Amino acid sequence: MVYSLIRYSLSEPSEEWEREVLAFIRAINCDASLRGRVSYRCLKETDGGAFCHLAAAVDDMAVEDLKQKPFFKPYSTRLRAVAKAGPHFTKLQVVDGTEFQL
Repeated sequence: MVYSLIRYSLSEPSEEWEREVLAFIRAINCDASLRGRVSYRCLKETDGGAFCHLAAAVDDMAVEDLKQKPFFKPYSTRLRAVAKAGPHFTKLQVVDGTEFQL
């Protein structure tokens, strides 16, 4: 498994940006070649100014497949444009977890 964390802040809360994130997640969900291979979750702080994205892929090939999709580059470019601070990309490795996962 390949895990990544993306963290950034916005200058101000933006419903428009949240709609763009939802569209990106929907595009992943609707792509048959990514379904079951890529997971993507977006969380935001309760004040709406900072975001964390958790991405997981079954392997490096799934990550590369995602990067080749026509919706990936525009989203990635837009993410960099809206980020006031960041984005900061971190590769993660699982140490352990509870039996029950949410």
